[in-house]
Amino acid sequence: MSVLAPMLPAIARARTRVLVGWLGCASVAIAQEKDDPDPLPPPPVFLEALRGAYRDGPIGEHVRITVEDSLGRKSVRRLKLYLDADPAARDPSLRIEFDPLEVWWGGGELVAVTNRNETVYYSMLLPGPPDLPTMSSAMRPLPLPQLQLAFSADRGLSLPTPYTPHTVWTVARLADAQLGRGEVVEIEGMSGGREVRLWIDPRSDRLIRLRAQIGPPEDPAALTLEIECRAFDPPAPSGWRIDTIGRWPVTSIVDLQPRRPPVRVGDLTPEIELFDGDTMPWRLSTVLAESSGEPEGRPHALALILFRHDADEQMQDGFLNAAGSAIRAIDVLCNRALAPPTDERLVEPGQTHPWRLAVHAGVVFDLGDYSPLRYRELAPRWDEQFGAPGTLLWDHSPSRSIGWFDDAAGALLILVGPDRTLLMVEPLDPESDHAALADRIDAALRRAHPPQSIVAPDTTDESGGPPG
Repeated sequence: MSVLAPMLPAIARARTRVLVGWLGCASVAIAQEKDDPDPLPPPPVFLEALRGAYRDGPIGEHVRITVEDSLGRKSVRRLKLYLDADPAARDPSLRIEFDPLEVWWGGGELVAVTNRNETVYYSMLLPGPPDLPTMSSAMRPLPLPQLQLAFSADRGLSLPTPYTPHTVWTVARLADAQLGRGEVVEIEGMSGGREVRLWIDPRSDRLIRLRAQIGPPEDPAALTLEIECRAFDPPAPSGWRIDTIGRWPVTSIVDLQPRRPPVRVGDLTPEIELFDGDTMPWRLSTVLAESSGEPEGRPHALALILFRHDADEQMQDGFLNAAGSAIRAIDVLCNRALAPPTDERLVEPGQTHPWRLAVHAGVVFDLGDYSPLRYRELAPRWDEQFGAPGTLLWDHSPSRSIGWFDDAAGALLILVGPDRTLLMVEPLDPESDHAALADRIDAALRRAHPPQSIVAPDTTDESGGPPG
């Protein structure tokens, strides 16, 4: 039975005062005068009821996840969620279906299959219950507050999604009708200077919707994340388990997908999705679109440097230095427009171009190997050694980043044109010759940008004559 439902008649009869009695096993007495037109108990009362609802027997929900950028472009993902986190249940369990993946957890084991390859399955033992941090580390960041409510000890829901950490809920109020449900409870909070709101159906104590602005507070081009939930009656949890009979095990969840040929130069570059240190999404297509408005002019290309993470310190140093060689080569290339080259392998004076490159770098973890601590240990080393612009990005799906181009590479330089055409793929080595690599980058840019399309650097003084 809903904990919040008994509040509704009292609120309807007298908005001037609300008295809330028993909540679960705790007695909470609250009285508020009509300074607020919709006086309600503070957020912890509702969060506790919300948490209890997701721990009260088997639950099924249709979930619609929408991410919208500042230009109004939307990405929508739908999934079905089944969970049973009842403390009295002998075997808590979870199932998530989001095409093409199906994932089941129970007894500490995670099992995943895909409907695009019926011959294989993946399984691993999770170190704890499938709350948001654990599941996001095992797979990808999942914006499912239900997991945190059902399986985490986080009673205050300070992490409703991986993109809204350290959320502080500040006020609860009655909201207008949502999806024809009548009055609902709206709770407002803040995460990193950005607003977070959620709506609860007081008749079921279940989540209706969550909306959040995600991104740094100073960034006007924030993304809007919206999660909409609709309940359904799930089948018995005994039928949730995934049948693996007739399938072969694979060592990584990314190996569930059928093998594909690598992307070649001249092809359209696949959509690459990475994350920054705050788990904010970074998308190749979005970055290319936004770069068109840069004051200095649109970059001639985007240079993306990817390198693998490795637990072995010596291997990690090798990958790190290999990636750093691309930074040094780009420095050599971009400085050529400022001074005549001195190395005979470099282009001749008068042939240099003021290339503008947007440079990004990312470390690629093996699936299940990512942790915020490992990322935080590596990111400062990259910044200190190579002074790379921006923050070090990361991902834990090698097949959807570095694996698009070269499964065996420890580090890669990928050059992408403004129209997302792949201009260059270059495996990197710690001993790479920076000047020779700069030549190859220069050649790829020349092929993509004929000389007549490039503005040469100004070499005249104010009088119109040659400098000096």
